[in-house]
Amino acid sequence: MPSLEHQNTMRSGKLKQTLQLALDKTFEDFSVEQFSDCFDRRLAQRHSDFLFDLYSQLSAIVKSHVTDEMDVILFQTSLNEKLKQLDNILSAARAGEENLDVLDADAVARDMRVGLKLREKERLEAMLEQCTTENDSSYQKLQVSRKKAQDSIEKLTTFSEAFDKSLSAMQEK
Repeated sequence: MPSLEHQNTMRSGKLKQTLQLALDKTFEDFSVEQFSDCFDRRLAQRHSDFLFDLYSQLSAIVKSHVTDEMDVILFQTSLNEKLKQLDNILSAARAGEENLDVLDADAVARDMRVGLKLREKERLEAMLEQCTTENDSSYQKLQVSRKKAQDSIEKLTTFSEAFDKSLSAMQEK
C-alpha cells in the first residue's frame, strides 16, 4: 500500500482529527476506574497497577488500530483523492474561478449545530409548556381541595360549637 501521509488533505486531516477526538472522548468517558469496576473489587484493589497497565495497553491498541483502519478506508475508497478534489473545487471557488455559493467546513458544522440546538430548544419549550399546563391543572385541583378543606373546617367548627353548647346545656340540667 502506498504511503498515506502524502495523500492527506486539509479535509482528511480534519476527519482524522475528529476521529482522534472521538477516540479520546471514548476513553475519557470509560476511565480506568470504570474498567476496574468490571472486576471483583478485592482483585481490582490488589492488582490496581496491573489493571491500569492493561487498560492503558488496551486503549493504546484500540486507538492505534482504529486510526490505522481509517487510513486503510481512506485509501481503499479513494476518499483522500475525492477530498483533495473537493479542496481544489473550494479553492477555485474562493479565488473566483468557479461561480459557486460555497461554505467552509466550519460554517457547515456551525449551521448543523444551530439546527440541532433549535430542535432541542423546541423540544424543551414543548416540555415547559406541558409542565406549565400540568402545573396549572394541579393548582386548580389544589384550590378545589383547599376550598373543600376550608368548608369542612367551617362545618366542623360549627358542629363543635353546637356540640359544646349542647353539652353545656346538658350539664346545666
